[in-house]
Amino acid sequence: MDWESPIPFAITTQEETTYPLQALPTILQKTVSDYQQYGQQPISLIACGALANVSLACQSLANVARDNYLISPVSLYFIVLAASGERKSASDNLFSQAARNWEEKVRSQRLPMVNAAKVLHRAWKMQCDELTYRLGSVIFMVDNRC
Repeated sequence: MDWESPIPFAITTQEETTYPLQALPTILQKTVSDYQQYGQQPISLIACGALANVSLACQSLANVARDNYLISPVSLYFIVLAASGERKSASDNLFSQAARNWEEKVRSQRLPMVNAAKVLHRAWKMQCDELTYRLGSVIFMVDNRC
């Protein structure tokens, strides 16, 4: 198979175009532009963080079927290339905070169920070990009789 030569990320062959902020829903436009005034990161970087986290929040609402067998949650994937110090994490942390808070809340709510499941698993494992030991003893006795 003949592949074209890859285009290096570091080389820009044309002028950067203005990010199409107007293409975002109004609430995201306002959020992204307000945060840009505060954080001073590029609009495109902030918009990627916002869209990635909106995508995460929507995953449980819809699935996409690529065919009859490949069905998965709707998702967006982002690659952000920026120099060290451009505060990539700062804007992403802002938009991901709600998801992290929800995750921590659910984790703490489910901790009693997780601990109960661990206890049940340990009891089951002890039963399995006991049955394995007994089976081994029976096999040993049968082998010694022959």
